[in-house]
Amino acid sequence: FAVHLQSVWNILHGSIHCSILDIEFLGNHASFILFLIAPFYFIFEHPLTLLFLQTFFLGIAAYPLYLISKEEINKRVACIISLTYLIYPALWYVNLYELHPPAFAVPFLIYTFYYFQKNNINKFTIFMVLTLLCQENFPLLIVPFGIYALILKRKIKWILIPILVGIGWFLFVVVKIIPHYNKETITFIKLYDHLGSSLPDIVAFIITHPLRIIKLIFTGEKITYLIQLFVPISFLSLFDGRILLASLAFLQHLLSNRNNEYVLQYHYTADMIPFIFISAIYGLKRILNASFFKKEFYQKALLLLVVLIAVLANMCLVSRGLMRSSFAFKK
Repeated sequence: FAVHLQSVWNILHGSIHCSILDIEFLGNHASFILFLIAPFYFIFEHPLTLLFLQTFFLGIAAYPLYLISKEEINKRVACIISLTYLIYPALWYVNLYELHPPAFAVPFLIYTFYYFQKNNINKFTIFMVLTLLCQENFPLLIVPFGIYALILKRKIKWILIPILVGIGWFLFVVVKIIPHYNKETITFIKLYDHLGSSLPDIVAFIITHPLRIIKLIFTGEKITYLIQLFVPISFLSLFDGRILLASLAFLQHLLSNRNNEYVLQYHYTADMIPFIFISAIYGLKRILNASFFKKEFYQKALLLLVVLIAVLANMCLVSRGLMRSSFAFKK
């Protein structure tokens, strides 16, 4: 929190240096979104302003999820999806774990998908760019939109814009911006040194050693993490292929040697949450369209079950944990 707070304060005073890290903050992460956040801090110069903004952005993401659900299924389901999102355990932990720019990308990513579905290239591009500004790993979530457009046989602009902009921005910030500013004090590539010593080596290892990658991903600790991600949404995401849009984000975190990246209580789920819920919407749509669920009674029973599981997951994974933490703090 202190790192990002100081970075925003310094932006307003003509500097991008962060004395806590002893580098320019862009050498830590390519969080250009802080330049857009800084004016709000200028108006209300208080640390809580940034926390309120983060909470607002995470909360407002329920609205595009509502729009997608309403248009794909109906209003009742849209309300249920919005509710399950707002009590989703991983979302709560993203917000509770101090302040992190990736949190601001959650609504941007969902709107990016929404306007992709609406075939609105202008608004798609706007939210795509806002997503890219949040952190250097988000281009890896934009590139799959181009591949998805290719599968859907969209016009060439839908294929080229996400792929070229995503790859171009990723290489620009990873190869040029971050190394230029960080004085080699922060090298995130070391988080994957068990896969290779450079980005090309890591990519080559992933492609040529699929069985070893699967073995690295499906350890007991990581399986528990995946269950904690998908149980609160009743595993609906796994019924739709759009979850693959976040496959690079899952790989990024599950293959890291920093175990914080596959623990629910941190902010690293921010880049996966949008696609977990987007795919859950279409997964639920697929199930409701099955012949068994044609009767309204069964549909209502299923939706009630989804809500109950979401509430219980929140109670088990968040509420009880916060109560234990509060009690320990008081002691």
